[in-house]
Amino acid sequence: MRPSPFALAFGFGFFLGTVISAQPPAPPAPGVPGKLPNDVAGWVQLLVAPSVPTRVGAIDSLAGAGVNAPQVVAGLAGCLNDDNEAVRWHAARALGAMGADASAAVPALAAKLADNSALVRAYCAYAIGRTGEAGKQAVPALVKCATDSDRLVRTQAIKAIATIRPGPAVSVPLFVDLLRNAPPEDIPPVLHSLASLGAPAVDALTKALDYKEARYWVCLVLAEIGPAARAATAKVLECTADADPLVRREALLCLGHMAAGPEVVPAIVKALDDSEESVRYSAGVTLGLLGPTAKSAASTLKIRRNANDPLMKTVAAWALTRVEPDIDAHDTEALPLLIESIKHQNPRVRAAAAHALGELDGLIAPMARATPLAGLLGDADAQVRMAAIEALISIGPQAIPALTMALQPGPARGGAAEVLSQLGPEAKSALPALNAALGDPAADIRAEVLAAIGAIGPEAGAMVSALSTVLTNDPSPMVRHNAAVALGSINPLAGKPALQKAAKSDADDAVRNAAQKALDKLAQ
Repeated sequence: MRPSPFALAFGFGFFLGTVISAQPPAPPAPGVPGKLPNDVAGWVQLLVAPSVPTRVGAIDSLAGAGVNAPQVVAGLAGCLNDDNEAVRWHAARALGAMGADASAAVPALAAKLADNSALVRAYCAYAIGRTGEAGKQAVPALVKCATDSDRLVRTQAIKAIATIRPGPAVSVPLFVDLLRNAPPEDIPPVLHSLASLGAPAVDALTKALDYKEARYWVCLVLAEIGPAARAATAKVLECTADADPLVRREALLCLGHMAAGPEVVPAIVKALDDSEESVRYSAGVTLGLLGPTAKSAASTLKIRRNANDPLMKTVAAWALTRVEPDIDAHDTEALPLLIESIKHQNPRVRAAAAHALGELDGLIAPMARATPLAGLLGDADAQVRMAAIEALISIGPQAIPALTMALQPGPARGGAAEVLSQLGPEAKSALPALNAALGDPAADIRAEVLAAIGAIGPEAGAMVSALSTVLTNDPSPMVRHNAAVALGSINPLAGKPALQKAAKSDADDAVRNAAQKALDKLAQ
C-alpha cells in the first residue's frame, strides 16, 4: 500500500521507513597500507603481535581485503578476548563486515555481549545480526542486551534480533514489552522491528493496546503493517475514544491505513467534532483513506467542505474526491477550493492543498493541477515547496508544460528544475528553457538546471557545447561538478576535450573526480 502524502501531512503514521536511529557501525577500511601478502597465515600471526597498533592494523587490513578464510575468522574470534578494548571492537567490527562467512564466530561474539566495554558489546551485536541464520543461537544473549544500559548496544541488539528473525514467539513479546518500558530514544528501532514482522505480530500488538503507555506506538506499528492488521480493528476503534488526543489521532489514521470496514465510519464522523483540532483533521483524512467504504459520510464531508476552517475545508475537499471518485463535479467543486487554499496565508493550508492536488489523478486534468502547483515552487515556506515538488512529480510528464513556464526567471525556477530532473528523458521538450536558465545568477539554480539536463541523458546531445563551456568557465565548483556529471550522462565522447581539461587542471577535487568518472565511461 502506497502511503498518501496528504495523510502524512496530518499524522505520524508511515514514518518508520524514514525514521532516524543509531546507525550500524560501518565496515572497516584497511588499517595497514600496502597489499595483503599471499600467506594469510602470516597476517593471522600478526593478530597476536605485541604491539596494539599492529594488531589493530592487521585486523582492519584482513577485513578490508575481504579475506574470509576459516583461519582468519578463527583469528579474529580470538582477538575478541584481547586485553585491549580497541582490538576487541575492531575484531567484532571486522567479523560483522564478513557477514555470514563469520558464522563460526557466533559463540565467541555471543560471549562478548557481556564485555565491560559498551562499544565491544554493540559491535558484537551488530556482527551477530550480520551472520543471519547462524545468529539464532545468540538470541538469548541478544535479548538481554535489548535492555542494556547503553543506547547503541540496545539499538544494535534490537536490530540484530529483527534481522535474525527468531520467530514471533520470541521477538514479539520482547518488542511489545520494550514499547511499554523502553526509553523514548529506543522506540524507533523497536517500531521498525515490529512492523517488519508484519501479520504475525498483529495478535500480540492487539493485546498490547490494553496498556495505555503503549497505545500510541502500537497504533503507529499497526498503521505501518496496513490491511494485514485489520484483525485489530475493534481494539483500535476503542482507542479513538482514548483520553490522550495523540492516541485518538493515531488510532483514527491507523483505521484508514488498515482499510477498516464501514463499521468504523460512525466513530470517525463523530471525531470530526473532537475538541482537539489535530484529531478533527485526522478524522477527515481517515475518511478519505477509507475511500468509498466511507461513502455514508459524504454528506457530512460536504458540510465540512464549506466550513470556516480553511484547513478542514481542504481536508474535506480531498476526502470527498476519494469517498466519491465517480462523481464528475470534482473539477468544478474541489479544484476551485484547492486553488483558493494554495493562496492561503497559512503555510499548512497551502501544503495540504498541494498534497491534495497531487493525488487527484484521473479526477482533475493534469494541467489544471500542475499550473497552480508550479506557482508554489517559489513559496517562502520549505514544507510548501516540498509538497508542490512531490505533487508535480506524481503528476509526471504531463506537468512538463507548466514546469517549462516555471523555468522563467523567478523564485520557482530552481524547484521546476528539481522536478524536471526527476522526470528524466521525458523532459526533453524543456531543454530550450533549461538552456536559458543556465544563465541564472544563482549558482544553486544553475546546478539544479544542470542536474535536470543530465537526467535527460543522450537526448540532450545538443547541449554538449553549452555544458563544456560551463565546465570550463563557471566560477562555482558545484556548477562545474554538475556540468561534468551531465556530460558523462549525455555524451562523454563529444565532451571529451572539456572533461580532459577539467580532470587534469580544475582547482576543485570534486570537479576533477567527476570529470574523470565521465571519461572512464569511454572505456566501458
